[in-house]
Amino acid sequence: MDRTPYWLCVDGEWVRQQDALTVQNRAFLYGDGVFETMRTFGEDIVFVETHFERLTNSLALLDIPLHADLQADGLRKLAARFIHKNKWYKGARLRLTVYRVGAGRYTPQSNESGFLLDGEPFDNEPFYPFVGTGKLLTAFSEMKKPLNKLASLKTTSSIFYVLAGKHAKTQGFDDCFIMNERDEIIETVNSNVFLVAGNQVIAPGTSNGALNGTMRKQVLNLLNDTNYNITERGINADDLQKADEVLLTNAVQGINWVKGYKERRYYHRFGAELSEKLNLKIVNRQF
Repeated sequence: MDRTPYWLCVDGEWVRQQDALTVQNRAFLYGDGVFETMRTFGEDIVFVETHFERLTNSLALLDIPLHADLQADGLRKLAARFIHKNKWYKGARLRLTVYRVGAGRYTPQSNESGFLLDGEPFDNEPFYPFVGTGKLLTAFSEMKKPLNKLASLKTTSSIFYVLAGKHAKTQGFDDCFIMNERDEIIETVNSNVFLVAGNQVIAPGTSNGALNGTMRKQVLNLLNDTNYNITERGINADDLQKADEVLLTNAVQGINWVKGYKERRYYHRFGAELSEKLNLKIVNRQF
């Protein structure tokens, strides 16, 4: 891969990768910010309106103002220019980090915002791949995710997910289930979870402490056009034993699937069908 520093957008200014941030950045010092992970198709962000809605809702909850360059159609235009400047036309993973700017330590002395638009290109993935091998999962039980207003946000303070990811890797698994304070399975390190049993689908939501996933919303829309009954609640051990399929969703990978958890093995027929429908929306630019 070409190691030439690529272009970033910091507070509306275009800079090379190595010149991006100062050590006074509050996202670095205190985790005082949120981020969006997005996928592009051509020069467009896939499901940009869903990302923008989550971003503005998250910033409002943290009392961080939306930067002027991101208002109205700003995010869409910035992303298009970002892709054009870096020539990443085959598709890319973008990360927009929005953080509070200003002096002060834990208590900020002002309340303005800054942002960083970063990314990495895909070599040959114009669509969401449905990986045929599936994933083997374990559970992260050392800590439980608190049930509060911050649980559904993608904040720059992500140490809980870092520790869960390290746990899965150390144990030799691809990912791990994360549980809330009620011992309900609600998500994995980087994905929302959908459990399929017969014509029933269980989808843990924000009321259970799950991340407010943008791809989760798109999959729920796809499920509304099927004969499946959807229940939004946490998943328990009995559910996992009875499940036919366990699906994982996120904005970059689309829909993936769990091959196994403990001794249980799962199918992926319905997941593959949903993934095909999702990719058809991308081809037809229905995003």
